[in-house]
Amino acid sequence: MINKIFGKIERLFSYQRHLNLFATLYLNLRTLPFRQAIKFPVYVYGSVEFSCLRGKILFQDVKLVPGLIKLGRHRDDYMLHSRSIIHLATVNSRIVFRGRCSIGDNFLIRVYDGCLNIGDKVWIGSNVSFICFNKIHIADFASITFNCKLIDSTCHYILDTESNTVSRLTGEIYVGSRNWICNNTTIMKGFKTGNNCIIASNSLCNKDYTLGKDCDELLIAGIPARIIKRNVRRIFSYNAETQLTRVFQYKKDMHLPFNHVKEDENDIINFFV
Repeated sequence: MINKIFGKIERLFSYQRHLNLFATLYLNLRTLPFRQAIKFPVYVYGSVEFSCLRGKILFQDVKLVPGLIKLGRHRDDYMLHSRSIIHLATVNSRIVFRGRCSIGDNFLIRVYDGCLNIGDKVWIGSNVSFICFNKIHIADFASITFNCKLIDSTCHYILDTESNTVSRLTGEIYVGSRNWICNNTTIMKGFKTGNNCIIASNSLCNKDYTLGKDCDELLIAGIPARIIKRNVRRIFSYNAETQLTRVFQYKKDMHLPFNHVKEDENDIINFFV
C-alpha cells in the first residue's frame, strides 16, 4: 500500500506528466486555423523551444479531438532530458498528421521548405530528430525508438572529383507501415522500406530497400545498412508480449510456436488516448 501511494506521488511530479498549458495554447493558435486551434488537437508537454513557427501544422483525413497529437508526453529511461525544439523555418514548412501520434521528450523537429508527414498511431521515442528539407513520410503504426535521426539532406553539396559531378542535396525518406526503427539509427535521404520491417540499432540507412521482390518483413542492419534476414517482424501487441513473457518464464526453450499466443494490435490504441 505504501509503495502504491509513493508511486502515485512520483508519477504526479514526474516530468512526463506535466502538460505545458502555455505552449499548448500558443502552438495551436500560431500554426492552425482558429476553428481547429480551439479544439486543441496538439498537446505539448514539458519544456519546449519554439525557435521559429512560420510554417503550418495540417491534419489529413482525421477527426480533430483534444490531445490527438502529444508532443513530449512520455520519456525513455535511457536518455538525459532537456528541452524540445520545434522549428518551422518558412511559410512552406509543413507538418502533416494523419491520425494519433505520440512523440517523446527532448525531440527536435526542423522543417525548412519541406513536409514532415506522420501517419496514424505512430509512436516516437525520446531524443529523436527530424531534419526535413524536402519530404519525410512516416506510415501508420510505425515505431521509432530513442536517439534516432531522420535527415533528408546531406546539408552540404558533395563534389565527385573523378566524374566532376555534384549530387542533389535533398531527397525523400519513406518509413513503411509497422516498421520498428531501433535506437541510435540514422536515416538519410533515399531511404525507403516496405511494411513490417525492423531496422537494427546503430544502423546507417541511406537507400531504397523496396527494390526487388519480398520487400516486407525485412531485418535491416549495418553501416551502411543491408538486408540481414527476411520474413521477420516485430510483435506490436502489448497483450501478446505479456503472454510471451509469462510463457518464457516457465519454459527453457529458445524458440516457441507463436500460434498459441493471441496478438491483438487494438491494445496499442489505448496508449495514444
